[in-house]
Amino acid sequence: MKRLLYFTILLSLCNVTAQQKLNLTGKTFSYTDPQTLGVEKYSFLSNSKATLLMVSSYNGQTFRDVGNCQSLVEGNRVKINCICEDRDTFPDPLKEIFIYDAKTGNLSTTIHFDQNRRPRVFEKTN
Repeated sequence: MKRLLYFTILLSLCNVTAQQKLNLTGKTFSYTDPQTLGVEKYSFLSNSKATLLMVSSYNGQTFRDVGNCQSLVEGNRVKINCICEDRDTFPDPLKEIFIYDAKTGNLSTTIHFDQNRRPRVFEKTN
């Protein structure tokens, strides 16, 4: 019984340590849609604040929207909630949960997928 208790405590300490290791401050992640060539970029000001930039073109016009985001890092999961400046196009907050891949440094979506129902991968750009 004591071994189980020690194992549980050790596992909890490892989990807390892993959560503290992920620091997104100053990092930017970008995704380009292969169909529309629209670009989405998340720039993290800290682990709790980020900026979302969305740029797309349609019929020769370029559309740009910026969102102010709140984020929460839990282990390798990054929960994000953004309020966009263009409230007509995006009246509700944009929400996503990413999985951070430590090997590649990329973020993969868990809520919004590409046209083939695969996670969108946001590549680290800096």
